[in-house]
Amino acid sequence: FCEPRIMISDAELPFLTNVVVIADPDDASRLAKTHIKKQPNFTPIFFQSLIATNDNAHWKKQREHLNEVFLPKLSLSKIFPVSRARAEKCAGRLGELSRSAGKYGVQMHEFYLHEAQAQLQLALFGLDEEFMERTNKPIRDVFSGINPNMDYGKDVCLQMMEKVGQNPSYASATDPEVIDGSKKIHGPLSKSVFKASQELDLNLQDQFGNMMLILFAGHDTTAHTMTWLTYEMAKNPHYQQKLHEECDAFFARLNGRSMEYEDCEHLPYLTRCVMETLRFWTAVPAG
Repeated sequence: FCEPRIMISDAELPFLTNVVVIADPDDASRLAKTHIKKQPNFTPIFFQSLIATNDNAHWKKQREHLNEVFLPKLSLSKIFPVSRARAEKCAGRLGELSRSAGKYGVQMHEFYLHEAQAQLQLALFGLDEEFMERTNKPIRDVFSGINPNMDYGKDVCLQMMEKVGQNPSYASATDPEVIDGSKKIHGPLSKSVFKASQELDLNLQDQFGNMMLILFAGHDTTAHTMTWLTYEMAKNPHYQQKLHEECDAFFARLNGRSMEYEDCEHLPYLTRCVMETLRFWTAVPAG
């Protein structure tokens, strides 16, 4: 399909162009291998950040730079204690919501959106709980288009970047002090975006774009997937019971010790349930 579209960009005035939509999966796969340049339509919001830049070399540099943050053994396992602590608090919070709920119970989608944003800010961004609770709902309202303060998202991202510059405890996996063992990883995503200003020569707008992108995409897709998973579990009590049994066996196996990142591999049925949810309700188009 070929359709005319008014294209927007951060570098030029809106212009009329044609956009081709490829419907055949084989054609899409073949073309994607040789032509991966992005449209400029995200650049007015995210500037030349990872999701928006239409400069392939610039995209590749940013992608390689941020990869370290999401490496399981090198980075994610190191911040897992923060995630675990929030998960324990999250379970208590859900209990309180359940006890005070009315006839229609707990609005689980809102709960998941809040907790996904909490995990993102506390573990990956290394922010404190006061900052997270204060900004959690307002920043999500920015993404939903219902926050009357149009500058709120920008202001929060700038505050986050300032916190990294002011606090020497922030560290990512490739920092020399982390490699030699004299420092622990803290807020690896914040530190990695901050370092990009020197290592990739990213300007303030591009750094802001990456912060906004991850704040949005990092919680939105996760929360939607958890909501659809809960929906499917409610529809299929047999599968829900099987998942309960795996979780009970999992905690029995821990025998009272705290869960570690490596323990996740002992939840195969939960993993398959998540993957099947992604197949049924693909995160972006079903969001």
